[in-house]
Amino acid sequence: NHSPTMPGLFHKPFRVKSHAKLKSTERRQLLDELRRCYPDAFAVSGGDEAEIRLLGGNRKCDLFKSKIVAHTDQTGFVYFAAGQPILYDFSEGLRPTVYALWRAPLMSNGACVDAASGLLSVLQNGADLMAPGLVAPMPDSLARGAPCCLRLAGQFVAVGRAAATAAELANSGGRGRAVLVDHVIGDQLWLRGDQSVGPTTADAAAAVEEEAEVKVAQLSEEMGAASVDLSCNKPNEQFDEDSGESDAEAAVESADRHLLNCLLHSLLQKIRDKDLPILCSSLLANYMSRYSSGSPLNLKATSYKKFGAFVQAMKDEGLLELNNDKGVMSVVSINWRHPLLQVELQPSLTYVDPAAASASTAAAGAAGSGAAGEGPLTIEDVLFVTASSGELFKRWGHCKGSCLTGKQVRQLITEYAKAEGLQMADRPGEVTLDALLSRLASQCGRPVLEDSLSWERLFQVCSACMTPGYRVLDCHGAVLLERRGAAPRVSMRVESRASNKCVSLLAGLPDFGVDAVQFAKRVQRALSVSAGVQSAPTGGGSGEVVSVQGDQLAYLYRLLTEDYQISKKYVTGFTPGGKKKKNKGNNKGKK
Repeated sequence: NHSPTMPGLFHKPFRVKSHAKLKSTERRQLLDELRRCYPDAFAVSGGDEAEIRLLGGNRKCDLFKSKIVAHTDQTGFVYFAAGQPILYDFSEGLRPTVYALWRAPLMSNGACVDAASGLLSVLQNGADLMAPGLVAPMPDSLARGAPCCLRLAGQFVAVGRAAATAAELANSGGRGRAVLVDHVIGDQLWLRGDQSVGPTTADAAAAVEEEAEVKVAQLSEEMGAASVDLSCNKPNEQFDEDSGESDAEAAVESADRHLLNCLLHSLLQKIRDKDLPILCSSLLANYMSRYSSGSPLNLKATSYKKFGAFVQAMKDEGLLELNNDKGVMSVVSINWRHPLLQVELQPSLTYVDPAAASASTAAAGAAGSGAAGEGPLTIEDVLFVTASSGELFKRWGHCKGSCLTGKQVRQLITEYAKAEGLQMADRPGEVTLDALLSRLASQCGRPVLEDSLSWERLFQVCSACMTPGYRVLDCHGAVLLERRGAAPRVSMRVESRASNKCVSLLAGLPDFGVDAVQFAKRVQRALSVSAGVQSAPTGGGSGEVVSVQGDQLAYLYRLLTEDYQISKKYVTGFTPGGKKKKNKGNNKGKK
């Protein structure tokens, strides 16, 4: 929750950490929670019309969920329907956006605060609603901190929380804050929708009156037990029918996600505005089909069945702008600000273009320098949050399983110690251990008896309570993989062969995004020696081992660390300027 002096949750840009379509089970859970939180608007009997309005007129439309981090460092979720943000949740329950209130006014739950019509610009600048701005007394039923909706001239314009009760405002002489504004027309959340300004006052009043009539009809129907029984049985019947088709739905959803992932990779990594317009057939054949993550691009397995239906759905989502010229569809514009293009793509896919890769490798070999393909992968050491250390990092939204770099761990521990006032005034280099830090220190394997520790020792103690792992990044810095355990290595060694000959062996290249076959061809051209690829599990790594004639470890080491930019700590078996490691005695007894 933001403090009274801090602007609302969405006054400043927020970071989107993920954006995904809700599964059928998640969708049902969300709608059930919605009916529980807002019974006046979504009742078991008579609430279907309000639900359809909230979902943009299509009860079967897809729902999307975005995980975001606000400028206040709070982590929450935003739910989208028909391209509009309709709900948000920052661990205080589902809250409607102004778009949702315009569609289903009874979602206000009667907690409405009326303010002077000239205050909209003030609220949009990040200010809270002060008591002098009220045109009617605060509802007596509104408790401090309770959610409420703000109306100007009868129209919903903001959502927030009561800063004081009606009695407290009366005792203060009508001064002080009345409502803490979290979301208002014109803020960053509103910009994620179609940026409309809502219905007119008459339209809003008519919508409230209509929903009130539906509520009255529902209460009248509840007087008859038979009516109630029939209405209550319908959700159960639907649940039984859906559960029987869950496996098929899961397969279709997986195919849909893979198809969408291929499109997003193509847009973010390959297609630019200068490439537009582009035929939809070319988009599928020359871009999307080049991506593979182990599952084929099978349109028949998706819910769209045909590519034309898929791109039309992306148009309805607001991602693409299409042109249909006598049945030939093409993409003429891309909405680069769409939420789907603002998040990290998971899982990451690899673009496969054999002709381009071959040409790139040949050019690199002729020049004698430069990495192959689009660039090497980067591996960095990380720490995973465990159940015991989760209590320390939960205020920043990190729970068990979250992945942090060593720098991030140090930064968060420092912020925690300073926020709790644990840094010793007379000895700034030491930190007093509170109950949480003492518990972590006792679990690190080496009990700490002191009541204070140096900063460096504190970092070591907290890191010992976390699980070490590694993260793989592509050449653009996007995260491809996060895994616990030791990071992979490129191992090099020299082995003896018959007739006093030797070969240099390299294993583990594919783990760093290096094509072993193309690497062998490059070495063969550069050194004019025989080189190839073996499928031998004895080499370690991924099983692909590059074999080069002769003792070429010095050249191979320089090629890996300089041209392919693989960190030296991940290359084992050779020491520059010294003797080779782990190769003693390879040629003994040979003359």
